[in-house]
Amino acid sequence: MTLLVDIGNSRLKWVLITGADWAEQGVIAHHDLPPETLFTSIWTALPAPQRVVVANVAGKKFAAALRAWAKSTWSVEVEFVIARRKACGVTNAYVEPQRLGADRWAALIGAHRLSAGASCVIDCGSA
Repeated sequence: MTLLVDIGNSRLKWVLITGADWAEQGVIAHHDLPPETLFTSIWTALPAPQRVVVANVAGKKFAAALRAWAKSTWSVEVEFVIARRKACGVTNAYVEPQRLGADRWAALIGAHRLSAGASCVIDCGSA
């Protein structure tokens, strides 16, 4: 099982994948709760995933809290998506590649994987 997590500026979206199926999913606003309380409230009842992959734009404190919670609760290391200069056939033209949001980087990689030609990725996360 893999837990995929998208931590935006105001909401956390997640899906638990078993094989090719979405077993469970959810979305929750996170600005009013301490991260540890949030994680416990949404994921305690889930079976422990073998992998946790995260796109995080909510900052280092949120990332550190998730890393510690997943390690202590599930004994799993969290993998964070980080924009790079080049990966998976995609080239990042930012002067500082890591400044491209992890969510947008993941969307670009996904679009490239799904389409052999040109793609337009529309991201409305802050809209």
